Amino acid sequence: MIGRGLLEAPELPLGALAIVAAQGMTREQWDGSLTWMTQRHNMPEIRGGERKLVLDYLEKAFPPRAPETA
Repeated sequence: MIGRGLLEAPELPLGALAIVAAQGMTREQWDGSLTWMTQRHNMPEIRGGERKLVLDYLEKAFPPRAPETA
């Protein structure tokens, strides 16, 4: 998948994909998370069409999780 390939780029922090896989967020939350990772962890900024591809992938592969019931 194109979006996953961008997340596995060698310049991303080690383990970034594992961190991503543990999440489940809305598209808007994913967008904010990418911005945060760029600012906090010096991840290269993903812009334009690449950002859309990554967000499309994250939204589909890691959607919000249903709340756990006790």
